[in-house]
Amino acid sequence: NARAKEGEHAVYCAVHKSEPLVLFCQTCDVLTCRDCQLNTHKDHQ
Repeated sequence: NARAKEGEHAVYCAVHKSEPLVLFCQTCDVLTCRDCQLNTHKDHQ
């Protein structure tokens, strides 16, 4: 779920300012947003 739970704060993508970082790219060892995962990191694990 992309929404932060009560007491938690969402961290947003530096490229896609309105997209929360909710996925993880194992290849790059970084958190990604949905848009970055589908584009920049699409062939990564």
